Amino acid sequence: MGLNKKHKAADNVKQRNLSISREMADTTWRIAVPVVLFACLGIIIDRTTGSRPWMTLLGMVAGLVCAGYLIKKQLERWPDLPVKPGSYERNRRPGDKDDDEDKDYYND
Repeated sequence: MGLNKKHKAADNVKQRNLSISREMADTTWRIAVPVVLFACLGIIIDRTTGSRPWMTLLGMVAGLVCAGYLIKKQLERWPDLPVKPGSYERNRRPGDKDDDEDKDYYND
């Protein structure tokens, strides 16, 4: 019976590691593809119009903005992570007043 629990725990760790690897790969393409794509587009426009390096720089900025938007969308689909047991936040409810709000740490 204990062996079965160990196998289940090991499978859970493997699944979690695989999930983390997938998210890292997903994040990587969301950053790299737009930046490279827009920079290449800027290089092509620069070569045809002779406006070097302005369209390349503009393409890189556009790629970074696009990458930021894609990462934002990725983060929005993640569920809220549970708070670790024993942390300060676990017993707080929305609207609870901080105990530290009234303390003046600089003039004590």
